[in-house]
Amino acid sequence: MAALLKPQNANVVKVHLSASTEKDAAKITGIINEESKRSGAVLHVFEDEVKGWIKEGLSFVAKTDSGEIVGHHAASVWSGSGWVELRAAVVIPEYRGNGINKHLKEAIMDAITEKYPNATIVSVKNKSSNGRQVLGELGFKQIDPSEAPNELFGIGPVGEAYDIYVYTPSKDIVKQLVRA
Repeated sequence: MAALLKPQNANVVKVHLSASTEKDAAKITGIINEESKRSGAVLHVFEDEVKGWIKEGLSFVAKTDSGEIVGHHAASVWSGSGWVELRAAVVIPEYRGNGINKHLKEAIMDAITEKYPNATIVSVKNKSSNGRQVLGELGFKQIDPSEAPNELFGIGPVGEAYDIYVYTPSKDIVKQLVRA
């Protein structure tokens, strides 16, 4: 899939969305960890974690015609819980504000509902994170932390407050919501 997008301070470019490959893992890891340092909106990751998302089929990239990765979104399965967590939604600063994150979220939501149609999809947002509006548009609801699996509380910095959003999709409903 491709979309014409105009990045800030640049000419119109065509951005292609595709499943990530193992060849992309090092670059994806770098982009995520740079954003982790810059804003704290995403958590630091290791390349093996990124490779796991790729192997699971739950990692997507946005690339320019020249092959530069300008965005990424993934999901992680909480084994045994029936929950799938949205992870590592990052668009490099020069390309923000052009809908790339929304397109990546559509791709990851489609992949989740295809592989795990009965899963509860969860998104954990710290104070530095944005994207709450898109989650609301997709039908996610904020829940009390007591309703979430305990694993969610061991993933971030100690003492930091998180908002937790969940959605239990019907494949047809998610496609209608993200394509609207």
